[in-house]
Amino acid sequence: MSAATLGVSQLHRDSRNRYLDTTIRVGDPALDNYRRVRGDRIQFTSPLPGPIEDGPAALAQRMWLETDRVYRRAADRLIASKTTSR
Repeated sequence: MSAATLGVSQLHRDSRNRYLDTTIRVGDPALDNYRRVRGDRIQFTSPLPGPIEDGPAALAQRMWLETDRVYRRAADRLIASKTTSR
């Protein structure tokens, strides 16, 4: 981020950000975890901050943990969809 007044630099800040957004669909096109359950809204994931360093181990670990978390939520939501659709 930079700012200037009358051509003179007042503020200079370098920042690096990395975000991870993981979306998983489980089920089939007729009934999956994106189906509405009891009138609630479909829940999409939100981007989370990821590791700034470029090391493959840090990236792989964060991606694995986030994929596991999102998959478990998707599977729970699919079960809820199946039990309310009958």
